[in-house]
Amino acid sequence: YEHGIGQFITNALPITDNAASDKNSAIQRPWAVDVGANVGFHGLHMARRGANVIAFEPAPDTFELLQCSADLLGSVANSLTPSAGFVKVFQAGASDAESEGKMVRHPDSPGMTTFGNLEKIIGEDKAEKLSGDMIKLVRVENILVELGVPEGPSDLLRLLKVDAEGFELRAFRGINLERFPFQFLIYELFPTMLENAGSDPVDVLVLLRDAGYKCNSDELAGDTRETMNKWISSFLPESHMNVFCELKRT
Repeated sequence: YEHGIGQFITNALPITDNAASDKNSAIQRPWAVDVGANVGFHGLHMARRGANVIAFEPAPDTFELLQCSADLLGSVANSLTPSAGFVKVFQAGASDAESEGKMVRHPDSPGMTTFGNLEKIIGEDKAEKLSGDMIKLVRVENILVELGVPEGPSDLLRLLKVDAEGFELRAFRGINLERFPFQFLIYELFPTMLENAGSDPVDVLVLLRDAGYKCNSDELAGDTRETMNKWISSFLPESHMNVFCELKRT
């Protein structure tokens, strides 16, 4: 659990009387999406703040713990957290196209699983391969449409978190921020992981800028590809940061 993310979630999802008094209404509640939900640290926080949460976690063993966490929240919400929304979980990774893939895990960090590779971080052949079948990757946009999440500018389209261990660019493209412009957004910027997955980290910065987001990384990165590249090149192989963004009002 990361305190900075927790505080951002709290600010993005103020608990309202409407959420508390209309517990069973999916229409009146804000929506939040957690891509790379892990065991639910932040997704459950979102739900306890009154949001209906759609959570994606591809690693099979981690997904089982996430499902247990969501079930436990549902079983105690009536008595302990009456304003809580639901957490709907999907065992899938997020990408820009429907596909399948294999995952690897950092041997010293069970939460770091990726569809990319970890060679530049821990060395060749040291990553643990997850056993079992191929793991599904989905376009999150399609899931949001199926679940009736509101499209276009909406006060209910509230919070998006993406921590996809190198697949952040593909995840953002598959969410379609023009169709689903979440007001608040958190993501992990890990240049080495993005590069290992075949993405240019600068493309993430440009995508969010062009989608209308103001982020805490903007002043550091500058507003041209040249300055962004220079900033990204200053990261050490294992360096990463959480980036907090808000959609600019027009």
